[in-house]
Amino acid sequence: MNKSKAFFVVMMAFLFFAGTKNVFATATVTPATGESAISSNSVGGPLTSLIGPTVLEDTKGDIHTGTIVLNVPTGFVFSTVANSVTASVTSTSDCNGNQVTQINNASFQTVTPATSSITITVTRASNGSCVDEIVWSGIAVTPTANSPLASGKITYNGGATITGITKNSTNFGTLTEVNPAPTLVSINPTYANVGSAGFTLTVTGTNFVPSSVVKWNSNSRTTTFVSSTTLTAVIPASDLQNLGTATITVTSPTPGGGTSGGLTFTVQNPPAPTTISISPTSAYVGGSGFTMTVNGTNFTASSIVEFNSNQRTTTFVSPTQLTAVIPSSDLINLEVASITVVNPSPYQASNGQNFTVGNPPTQTATSIVLTSSATSSVYGNSVTFTATVTPTTGGPPSGTVTFKDGAATLGTGALNGATPGIATFVTSTLSVASSPHAIIAVYGGDGNFLGSTSTVVSQTIAAKALTVTGIAASNKTYNASTTATL
Repeated sequence: MNKSKAFFVVMMAFLFFAGTKNVFATATVTPATGESAISSNSVGGPLTSLIGPTVLEDTKGDIHTGTIVLNVPTGFVFSTVANSVTASVTSTSDCNGNQVTQINNASFQTVTPATSSITITVTRASNGSCVDEIVWSGIAVTPTANSPLASGKITYNGGATITGITKNSTNFGTLTEVNPAPTLVSINPTYANVGSAGFTLTVTGTNFVPSSVVKWNSNSRTTTFVSSTTLTAVIPASDLQNLGTATITVTSPTPGGGTSGGLTFTVQNPPAPTTISISPTSAYVGGSGFTMTVNGTNFTASSIVEFNSNQRTTTFVSPTQLTAVIPSSDLINLEVASITVVNPSPYQASNGQNFTVGNPPTQTATSIVLTSSATSSVYGNSVTFTATVTPTTGGPPSGTVTFKDGAATLGTGALNGATPGIATFVTSTLSVASSPHAIIAVYGGDGNFLGSTSTVVSQTIAAKALTVTGIAASNKTYNASTTATL
């Protein structure tokens, strides 16, 4: 074939296909927009509204009759609000009286979506010079879970074919779930003492996700997701070794995500200890050592009680109480001593409490008289011993009288009973074998009166007579010696 004939054939083919436009016709899908950043925190909550999608014919009849079903990708659902989605037909050319595409026998159709699909029905295709476009409006979506993040495209299937558009493949809109940007509202606690132990920090805010991380000066800390508004983080003791401030933030990973604004955490010196009271508040010069209780605030395990600025062995009871051993060497001189508490690191000293080392009171001599209700008694009968303590001046004395049988203690009686200065003791168990008993009474004294000891009271205890009844003489024999048979 010569060159002129070849050119003729090519031109004829071009003119043939140019006059038959629908041979190459392909409808155009414009994917929905507004779906590229759907927050994972909108699960079960706020909906994301889409604009579109649209399908535009290239030539008449590209959109065939039948159902067009839009399908949501895995990980998302459509909003199922009643009659919320509308599909409308718009003609983009002068139809010159030719028929336009109809949906549900009209120019639009309003439908209620299912969770996974939206269905419209094309009841008439365009012809002649009509070129039409279907526009969807009112579509809204939400993710079904916040982890893992979902992503996928809306596709179509159904009974209707659309020229050049592939069912279950062509993209009608890509949905992308992303982590929301976290915000920080508060932290608890907001401070800690320098050198203190590690603790758990509670962080509150919004838009937290399971992969969110609490950061201390941009350094990640072990984080526990509690809810979209609460996280907890482990703050180790190593973060509390130096005075200063730290910035607390929350970071969520991509896609989306980001870092929140910061809140300030302060590492401070502990507050100084204070003393409120001590017990006891005094002792006598030359007295024995004892344990003092100190009450106050801001005590720590390293707090030390000081007696006139001299450290004493201290036991931490609680942040409000300490005990300290006060030795007898602190009670040698008459004085008013200052009791303070110091926290050694950093050094902080409390206010002082006065402790008085004074002279013991002058004690008055006493005498004691012991009497028995029956100095000669029979075993098993009660005997009452009465001790009367009489001071040389003043009175009456208080305290305890100890009743003794020789060196053995029988019991005690109180002087501050119904009759001042008198103590009693009752017994019925003094033995016959140890009779007579040497009974004495010993008064131990009190803060105002000296002790004293009574003279001995001789207490006789006789055997109790045995009476035998109910045995006749004919029933007993006697061998005239030392044995009787009953």
